[in-house]
Amino acid sequence: MAPAKPTTTMRAGWLAARFKALRDSRGLKGSDVADYIGKTQGTVSKLENGEFPLTGDTILQLMDLYGVNDLKERNELLQLSEEVAQRGWWDGYASLLGSNFADYVWMESRADAMHLLDINNVPGLLQVPAYAAALIGRGPQSGDEFQVRRLIEARLLRREQLSRPHPPHVRFLIHEGALHQEVGEPGVMKGQLEYLLTAMKRTNLEIRVIPLRAWSHTAATVGGGFTAFELPVPFPNVVAVETPAGAIYVEGPDIDSFTDSYNAIWADALSASKTEALIAQLAKDAAT
Repeated sequence: MAPAKPTTTMRAGWLAARFKALRDSRGLKGSDVADYIGKTQGTVSKLENGEFPLTGDTILQLMDLYGVNDLKERNELLQLSEEVAQRGWWDGYASLLGSNFADYVWMESRADAMHLLDINNVPGLLQVPAYAAALIGRGPQSGDEFQVRRLIEARLLRREQLSRPHPPHVRFLIHEGALHQEVGEPGVMKGQLEYLLTAMKRTNLEIRVIPLRAWSHTAATVGGGFTAFELPVPFPNVVAVETPAGAIYVEGPDIDSFTDSYNAIWADALSASKTEALIAQLAKDAAT
């Protein structure tokens, strides 16, 4: 059996790609780099794949070799390298979340803005504990009470990103069908809907409901939903597309179609006042 490929975070991949592009632009071979930094060619290959971490000394050597003299570019590369080494609360949940979703949580912690579309459920960032517990409790970890508790903890820690200093501006599109579901014991959905009404009062949050009658072809093409992250320099913007196997990350010009779809669906959604009125009525009618 072949050995498992080392797990690489998205930001480690970004840093590695930046340095590989710099090497290519200078017309240097891997052997040239290996000789300069005193490493093997195999190590250089792993560094450029993000499999080995780039240390501060190596980064300085590479910037000198590649002629990176612009202070802004040097600072961006050093900042990105610091983010690669940075550990967050999500690292304590890595075995449960997996590296793929750990990247997602990291982006939540750094984003200037997020645009979320959820078709099936209330988005995780807006879930109350009882609602989150009901969803997680019917998932693949349902038989392990300890794992269920840890996943609930992680979801609630994610929610704290909405109230961090300099919080992100977040737009939420929620399909009306998700709000009609009975999730968990009686009273759970009522509490969840009431929390949405409270969240709507936050200045950095916008919540809109996609009405059942407005379920257009445009909305039908997005599957279970996606999240568009606007990240600060030096990070690129990213769209995370939900699939049964986990999130798929999209970068570059390909994100434009998601932005267009999101804006089109937002235009078809209920206004803020009509969204609030609908959620208030559903909360009033919900079982207690």
